[in-house]
Amino acid sequence: AATTTTTTISNGTRVRVRDENEAVPWRRPHVRTPGYVMGVEGVVVARLNDEEDQDAAAHVHLVGGGGVKKMPVYRVRFRHGDIWPRLAAPLPFAEAEVDVEIFGDWLVVVGDGGSSSSGGG
Repeated sequence: AATTTTTTISNGTRVRVRDENEAVPWRRPHVRTPGYVMGVEGVVVARLNDEEDQDAAAHVHLVGGGGVKKMPVYRVRFRHGDIWPRLAAPLPFAEAEVDVEIFGDWLVVVGDGGSSSSGGG
């Protein structure tokens, strides 16, 4: 089960990165989340600083509008085998990991039946 609220995501929480069409009303290149992790599950390993949402800032700059809010940024760890499942098995790099820093509104908590994600994208 996946839920979305505005609470903070704790370290060790399993999350899924939203697909591009779930989180934003515009298409690339105004997306700062790497496409290769969209739809992939990983684990939050750190909450970093709150930063200005650059996706929203680009949109506001182009079309005008109100101010841009700051949002938490998380470091999320992904297994290579989860990112590239067709290439992973039985190759040894399947268990290797990569960390990606992602704005909280791109993350949805999964697998615990009631935790939440940050932001409201």
